[in-house]
Amino acid sequence: MPENRNQYNRIVSEREKRGLKPRKIYLDLGNFVFPFPETGLKEIPADEMYVGVDINQHLNNVQYPNNFHFVEADGRSLPIADGSIDEVYVGNLFGEPSRNQSLKLELFPELKRILSDNGQIVVAETLTPKAATFNLDELPGILDKQGFEIVDLVTQDDEEKWKKEIAQYNIHASRVYTHAEVMGRRFLVKFKKKLEQPNESV
Repeated sequence: MPENRNQYNRIVSEREKRGLKPRKIYLDLGNFVFPFPETGLKEIPADEMYVGVDINQHLNNVQYPNNFHFVEADGRSLPIADGSIDEVYVGNLFGEPSRNQSLKLELFPELKRILSDNGQIVVAETLTPKAATFNLDELPGILDKQGFEIVDLVTQDDEEKWKKEIAQYNIHASRVYTHAEVMGRRFLVKFKKKLEQPNESV
C-alpha cells in the first residue's frame, strides 16, 4: 500500500537517527505503476533511496526493496523536506494529455523547493511531446523564469547519446519507436537550481 505523509516522514526520520541517511535520494514524480528502476537501467543501491510519487498509486503487487517508498501526493504539494532530494525524474508527464495541463507548470516551484543545491531534475518526453504544455524552444525561457538552468539537453539528433541517457530511465524509449502514438520531437533535459551568488564586499 502507498505510504501516507506521516509514515514516510517517520521512516526517513528513524533511518537518520540510526545513521542510515541515504547517500542519494531519487524522486520519481508520476511513477504510475512502474518505478523507473524497473523500466530502465538505473540501479538504486541499498545505501540510496527511491521515492515514487503519484496522485493515485496503482502499483503492481510487487515486493519492493526496503529503500523503495511510495507516496500518494499532488506534485504541487509534496510531503518532502526542503532541499532533501538529489535527483527528480519526470517521465512523460508534461506531454500526457489531460485536463490539468494548465496546472503542470505549477510543479516547478515545488520541485525547486525539494531539490538539493547540487541536485538535478530530469524531464523526459518520449511518447507525446507534441501535447506538452511547452515546446523545446520555449523550455529554456520557462526554466529560467522558474529559477533553473539547463545542464544538458538531449534529442534523437544525437542518436548515441540519446540511447545512453534515456536507457537509464526507460530501456524501451532508447529503441526506435514504430507505433503511431509518438508525436513530436522527443527529448530529455537535465536542469538544476540557479544558486544565488553571494554579494561581493566592496
